[in-house]
Amino acid sequence: YNLGQLIFLYMKNLLQGTSRQEISVFNFINTLMPETTVLKNNRQVLNGKELDIYVPSRKFAVEFNGLYFHNDSMKNDPFYHLQKSVECEKKGIHLIQIMSDEWEQKKPLVLDLIRKSLGKCDNVSLQNCKIVEISKQEGDLFMKRHCLLEEDPHASLYYAILLDNEKMAVASFKKEKNWTLTRYVERMGFTVHSGLKKIIDEFKTQHSLPLTATLDRRLYQKYDFIEAGFEEIEPTNPNVTITKDFKKRFPLKEKTSDEKLEKQGWHKVYDCGNRRFLLCT
Repeated sequence: YNLGQLIFLYMKNLLQGTSRQEISVFNFINTLMPETTVLKNNRQVLNGKELDIYVPSRKFAVEFNGLYFHNDSMKNDPFYHLQKSVECEKKGIHLIQIMSDEWEQKKPLVLDLIRKSLGKCDNVSLQNCKIVEISKQEGDLFMKRHCLLEEDPHASLYYAILLDNEKMAVASFKKEKNWTLTRYVERMGFTVHSGLKKIIDEFKTQHSLPLTATLDRRLYQKYDFIEAGFEEIEPTNPNVTITKDFKKRFPLKEKTSDEKLEKQGWHKVYDCGNRRFLLCT
């Protein structure tokens, strides 16, 4: 093969891989909800913009973002994903946007997020639960097993919701000038009714406010935070990760010019940014 043929074969493989992955998500939702209409590649809801997968009865949608087609060389607008999320929110649609490396590396957690978003998981009542402080080691291990996102390495305080000595949810906090809630994560397969509110109530008995929090807008909804007493404040702009092989993203740890990144073979990938919250009383 010459260089042009090799590039063509590589791109063909990327295209087919993304298509297979998206179809796998579509088939999973169909299996999860066999009595429900699940639409693919719908352009009516967002007036011409495509939703890869849409469940009208649940007002729930999934976008599958292959890294090759969703980096800065292909999608020149850094706000592309954020704008689609905002448009869905205005129509009352819960949109989650999956990156292809998440599907390849953390598929069970992606499937769990979809199940929870569609209410297809077990509900845990707080009636027989208790809130306890746990060690950083225990907290980090729980996050690694049950959280789709990476834990903040600066988290130092962890609370867990226990049911029969099993951790059903864990929240992590870090202290800088003030306290910040870095993650709230529920056990795979379960949701804890009012779990975040219960942990925040316990936190307030031991630590001073204000308390800030961020939430990945690409994946999660805000309602647990509002129930817990947080006020939503100005969101962040899209976050940036980088990729070379379109198979895995890495954090952009320092300011680097676009020219230098391009010379080194890196491509930027933008997400939807974070929601930000503040709790003062």
